Amino acid sequence: MKNTDVFVIAGEASGDLHASSLIKELKLISKDVSVEGIGGSLLIEAGAKLIFNYSEVNFVGFKEIAENYAGIKKKLKYTRDYILQTQPKTVVLVDFPGFNLRIAKEIRKSFSGKIIYYITPQVWAWHRSRVRQIRKYIDKCLVIFPFEKKLFDNEGIDSAYVGHPLIKPVTDFLLNKEKKMNPMPVVTLMPGSRIQEVRRILPVLCETSKELIEKYQCKVNLLCSENIPSGIFDEFDLHPSVEKIDSSLNYETIYNSDFVITKFGTSTLECALLETPFCAVYKAGSFNYLLGKMMIRTDFVALVNIILEKEVVKEFIQKDFCKENIIGEFLNVMNDNKYRNIMLSEFILLKNYFDNFEIGQSAAQIVSGMLNT
Repeated sequence: MKNTDVFVIAGEASGDLHASSLIKELKLISKDVSVEGIGGSLLIEAGAKLIFNYSEVNFVGFKEIAENYAGIKKKLKYTRDYILQTQPKTVVLVDFPGFNLRIAKEIRKSFSGKIIYYITPQVWAWHRSRVRQIRKYIDKCLVIFPFEKKLFDNEGIDSAYVGHPLIKPVTDFLLNKEKKMNPMPVVTLMPGSRIQEVRRILPVLCETSKELIEKYQCKVNLLCSENIPSGIFDEFDLHPSVEKIDSSLNYETIYNSDFVITKFGTSTLECALLETPFCAVYKAGSFNYLLGKMMIRTDFVALVNIILEKEVVKEFIQKDFCKENIIGEFLNVMNDNKYRNIMLSEFILLKNYFDNFEIGQSAAQIVSGMLNT
């Protein structure tokens, strides 16, 4: 029995999405490539055999990780032992740095294959100490932001810019698309793909959506991640007219919204690339927030603001994350054409930013090449 070609680790919803796209392309290049790993339903659909679902190790925040540490440690040991026993040709780590860097460290000395990191830790934002770990344990970094390539080059780390995985699907989606003319303002809520996040963020969004519906006659959508059991949403005082929409329709829903309220993360980039005005929100536990505030190295948290190095969209965090601030931003976008158009023009600059950097090979092409070395 031959060794598995690729063992991939994706520890969250966005990682599952991007890893599945990589594997699908890899299978087009080499149809008989075998894939195992940790991920979700999308990786399974792409043809990967999972040793367990990422939900078993997917916790956010220092407090939640500490509370579930015993279970995470057990899964980490199981993953390490599995890789070392089966010796796949290549291990591909996708984002999820707390778990993935630990795995890289644990297997490095006894693993005969290559370790590739796709969607590397955001060392430019926080945890700069991870640069040393990456240099020590990783054979190749596949980065999705042009500035990351420069950073790793300066640190003597082998890296390649492979383009952001959202660019192609968003570009393909926008072909021949025209926004719907909405008879009333349409607002979409995106509270996240982790239960802990949803439970912190959705209560404020419930208050906000009630006022948007009753005072401003809005239609409000709630994008529901497949990772959140549907019963979770029944815990909240959602207005009865809020329409729950499956996240498989996220592009269509975002694109045809007038305004989106989204948690920080990949969804902020999706909104910008789809040219829909939005604000970014987040609420963490007090302990997690204080630790994060001490560690973060950037002036902003939303990716569009970080990349363009200015406040393009509003960020509402902790005490600033409240109904009044969100409603105020909604009114700015809906009632001030100049304000709205400036935001939309910045989204065009964001697209141009990515277009200005040449991509040599895709992530899948590089992984395929390393399988044969």
